[in-house]
Amino acid sequence: MGPLPYVSSYYAASAHAASAWPQLQGSIECDACVVGGGIAGCSAALHLAETGLRVVLLEEHRIGWGASGRSGAQALFGVAAGQAKLERLIGAQDARVVWDVSVAGLALMRERIARHGIRCDWADGHLLTAVKPRHEQELHAELHELQDKYAYPSVRYLSRAELRAQLATDRYLGALYDTNSGHLHPLNYTLGLAAAARGAGVQIFEGTRALRYAPSGTAQVRVTTADGEIRARHLVLCGNVYLGATAPQLASKIMAVATYIVATEPLGEERARQLIANNAAVADMNWVLDYFRRSADHRLLFGGRVNYSGLRSFDAPAATRARMLRVFPQLNDVRIDYAWGGEVDITLNRAPHFGRLAPNVYFLQGFSGHGIALTGIAGQLVAWQISLRRISRASWSRKRSPARLAASMSSPGFRMAPSPVARRCAARRWCWRCSTTASRTCCNRMHHAPAIYRDVIGLLWLAWAVYWLISSVRIKAAVRRESLASRLAHVIPLLVGAVLIGARELPWLPLTLRLWPHSLTAYWIGLALLVAGLAFACWARVHLGRNWSGSVTVKEGHELIRSGPYAYVRHPIYTGLITAVLGTAIVSGTVRAALGLVIIALSLLGKLRTEEGFMRETFPGEYQRYSAEVPVLIPFTKPRQSAPH
Repeated sequence: MGPLPYVSSYYAASAHAASAWPQLQGSIECDACVVGGGIAGCSAALHLAETGLRVVLLEEHRIGWGASGRSGAQALFGVAAGQAKLERLIGAQDARVVWDVSVAGLALMRERIARHGIRCDWADGHLLTAVKPRHEQELHAELHELQDKYAYPSVRYLSRAELRAQLATDRYLGALYDTNSGHLHPLNYTLGLAAAARGAGVQIFEGTRALRYAPSGTAQVRVTTADGEIRARHLVLCGNVYLGATAPQLASKIMAVATYIVATEPLGEERARQLIANNAAVADMNWVLDYFRRSADHRLLFGGRVNYSGLRSFDAPAATRARMLRVFPQLNDVRIDYAWGGEVDITLNRAPHFGRLAPNVYFLQGFSGHGIALTGIAGQLVAWQISLRRISRASWSRKRSPARLAASMSSPGFRMAPSPVARRCAARRWCWRCSTTASRTCCNRMHHAPAIYRDVIGLLWLAWAVYWLISSVRIKAAVRRESLASRLAHVIPLLVGAVLIGARELPWLPLTLRLWPHSLTAYWIGLALLVAGLAFACWARVHLGRNWSGSVTVKEGHELIRSGPYAYVRHPIYTGLITAVLGTAIVSGTVRAALGLVIIALSLLGKLRTEEGFMRETFPGEYQRYSAEVPVLIPFTKPRQSAPH
């Protein structure tokens, strides 16, 4: 099957003539193979070739066919997560490293455009606009942070009146204007990078999908295609959402989100200037944002709407046009010439995801809408790491250089947003998940710390479920013979919930979504509640039958509610378990864990109703007096002063 043509977009219609590269036929040996012909792949290939390596670039369709050649084309500072969130995720020092890399990415883009003469209609300026009063407050806080903490001089605040002089709309209350950011023609930029890479000696093959890869010997990786193969010392995966079965382990780390753009008919220079006087790119601060800019031939390119389902559930061109008219109602008479969509890759925390799957297999993904500038420097970072060149640090501090970030990529699975527990594990040079005492390489960025959380929590719940199953099977109470089906109806949901909480990988991405970010404080608080809750439940279970079998007789039943945990709460087992469930909820913070907790809670509530009925029937008089004095469920309360008689 040949390559698919470009989508019918304004970019494809206005792209410069470019070479059609051949499909791979036969076998090739090289130093580095790059999969993916977008900005990240072309940048990585170009920088690798400039270090003197023999490089092959594979693209399934055409160069720039994916997000790189369809996007809103706004080149921005920072990452999609935002600096404040990034500081919470990785700490202020590492967040500053990422910031410096993003700003260096803008400089690198300008340098590449100038050095290689890439005609891509670059224009300076970007406006981040406030739609609500809350947005205004956030913009002022961000301005303070950028100027005072990051010494970023090119950004300033525009009041509503100043903004109205630049944008012909009353929709926005204010904006941050950055002269260092900008916009361009993304397909022409990508094609220009590919041409520069070819000029540096890169072999480019279009219509060639990398079907799979596997180690080949001790120092090579073999990449298999439909009609050939490549043997390389290094492999760089830059296919993002289009990698699919080529690297399935990466698919669970990102989500493909469809976004849509329309291009108007040419408006003429005067009318286009009336809409956006300073020719800046514009994006608002809504969660589902609008973004727009002028083209070089005086059209308005307007993007908005997103689709997380992967289904064509609405008329995207009409919906996007309606959003455009909400901003610029004066364009009601304007024709839409082009409408297209594409998928961008988004990580759960909106931080980029760079790393290694094997000692010589690297990946770059998860740019989350900030890819125009970040992808270029990400390619440079991976090239630096592969080439192992000594980087001059004359213009970079030791703690804040892209070279430091590139060196960090030697960790398999490195992410730009590691967890706090991960960094502490690395500092101890020990990792319980890797069972090694020399784990600084393994855990230097500790991408698997969330899995450590799930391991501990899941094992605790699994241990409780196994104990409950053993003790339930051994119950020999003469007054109560519970059927096996009834016991299993309670135990099986506990096991299912434990699996959902503790499983390392689940194939369905929505189950892996995080409800809140990792926090070391939350982890220890949640773990303390979990251990305390399960310990209290075990104490009550032992007290119930004076032994670990959980058995009870009628005579013993009369004594139960006079001592032990039953003096504190009517159902200590369920009180302990609900406390443990609360602790698990605080620690985990994922959709799948929440689902597991709901299943466990429903099982406990069902069992609680059964227990209440049993106790009312078996001890009617005493239980009535007892229930009047002791609450059903409460974690902490004073002991009763007297036992019922």
